[in-house]
Amino acid sequence: MTITMRGNWPGQLTLRRGWAKAMARPWNDDFPGVQLRLVRGSADFVTACSTELAAEYGQVVSPPLPSTNQKLWVEAGFRPWLYLDLFSRDLHERIEPPSASIITGEATDWDAAIAIDRLSFETTWRLGATGLAESREATPRSSFLVTRIDDAVAGFTIVGVSGSVSYLQRVAVRPDLQGRGLGRSLVRASLRWGQKHGASTMLLNTQPDNTAAAGLYLSEGFVRLASGLDVLKFEAS
Repeated sequence: MTITMRGNWPGQLTLRRGWAKAMARPWNDDFPGVQLRLVRGSADFVTACSTELAAEYGQVVSPPLPSTNQKLWVEAGFRPWLYLDLFSRDLHERIEPPSASIITGEATDWDAAIAIDRLSFETTWRLGATGLAESREATPRSSFLVTRIDDAVAGFTIVGVSGSVSYLQRVAVRPDLQGRGLGRSLVRASLRWGQKHGASTMLLNTQPDNTAAAGLYLSEGFVRLASGLDVLKFEAS
C-alpha cells in the first residue's frame, strides 16, 4: 500500500497509509529538512514516510524524544542527532512575581515573536513560524505571553498545560534587550500561568550549550533531570 500525502509544503503535510498516520513540517524556516511526527503506525510506516520525504525535502528528523520512546524510531532507521537537556520545576513551591509587565499576546504580536525567535537562536535551534504555531497547539490549553518596551514586543513565551504537567514550550527575548530581567519575568509569568491552570509540575528543554538559559532556569527553582531528550535523524539504508 502506498503512502498518500496531503498538504502544501512548506505548510504541514499529512501522510497516511491505511490506518497509519503521520504529520510532517519544515524543521524551521531556515534549516533544510523535515520534522516527522508519528500519530499512529509501525516502524515500517515511519521508514516509508521518511524515505519519501527525504527524497523530496532533504533530511528527516524526529521530534525530541525520551529514551523510552525511541525504540520504534531506531527500528525505522533513525539515529541520534541532537540532544536536549530536560528541566523540571515543582509548581507547589513559591513562585516570585515577574518584575516586568507580562501580558497575553495579540494576533498582531505573532510576527514579532517569529522574528525574535529567529534572532535569538542559531539556525538549527530555531522553531520558525510553523514550529511556533505547533507549540501553541501541542497541549489542550496554551497561552502566548509577551513583554513590551516602547510598545514593541521585546520578548515572548509560549506555555501550555496537559493534565497536571505544564510545558514551557518557548521563551525568547530580543538580543539587544537581553540582560534586563525580561527573560526571568517571562519564566516567572509562565510558571504562575501553569500553576493557575492546575499543573503541579513544569517541564522545559534547552540545548546543552545554552548555559545562560540553564543558569536562569536553575536560579528559578528548576532542576536538570538525569535523562534528557534526543532528536533522531533518518539514515536511509
